[in-house]
Amino acid sequence: MQSEPGKTLLRWAYAAVAWLAVSFVWHVQMGVMYEDTMDPDDGTPVWLFLSYDALIVLMSVVGVVCVLATVKPWGRRAPYWLVRAPLWIGCAVLTMRGVPGLVENVTTATGLTPHGLLGMEKEAVDTGSWDFWKTMVINGYFFLGATLLVPATVLSRRSRRTAKTTRTVDPARPARTPLDQAEHHALIPYPATGRRTRATEAAAARGAALADRAEPAQEAEQGSSAEDRHEARRRAMADLRVRLDRGREERADIPNRTVEGRTVHHRDGGR
Repeated sequence: MQSEPGKTLLRWAYAAVAWLAVSFVWHVQMGVMYEDTMDPDDGTPVWLFLSYDALIVLMSVVGVVCVLATVKPWGRRAPYWLVRAPLWIGCAVLTMRGVPGLVENVTTATGLTPHGLLGMEKEAVDTGSWDFWKTMVINGYFFLGATLLVPATVLSRRSRRTAKTTRTVDPARPARTPLDQAEHHALIPYPATGRRTRATEAAAARGAALADRAEPAQEAEQGSSAEDRHEARRRAMADLRVRLDRGREERADIPNRTVEGRTVHHRDGGR
């Protein structure tokens, strides 16, 4: 089950993908019907218009892939910078394109800046014309893209940090009790040379210390009285000592068996 931050990231990411999909379709249509889209009085060369339109189409496709990579399992295999860099570039472009233009349209429509935000228009802008409202719709669409892509990018970064700092626990794998851990550490074999090392001695000591720690569930099963719990711990420690002594005896026999094997080998070679 996903956490609340994960669900929030999914909502913002899918909303940004929907915006990018509309942008893709919009600019593909503009490229196909460039004769109707281009202003004949603008004087912009056709190749420049089509190149710009193709760039927007390509950026929309890359944006969809990068946003989906932040919420899909296959995105974890992609390099971090390969996903993050296009997203932050897209956030910067949409913010610089949509925010100033929409602010200027709003202030012009409300009469605060009738000659434009910078006052560069010689005459007051006709707020009732189709061109003015078409420009406001376009700027509003870019502003909407910024408000969707920026949160998706920021949340994906926080989600990645959380995933790094959170330890994943497998619920299907039962946890070890202190007695199981003690037995595990106590039976760690020494190297084949038969020499004791600090690591193996420390592991055995940790195992003995862990045996003194009884789980609440084990205490409930072993008895409720202090005498029963003390007797259970005493039996556990006695069993652990037996296992430790047996392991030390087996490890002590390793050098003897090795020497005997070499002696027999030399004798066979001498024959």
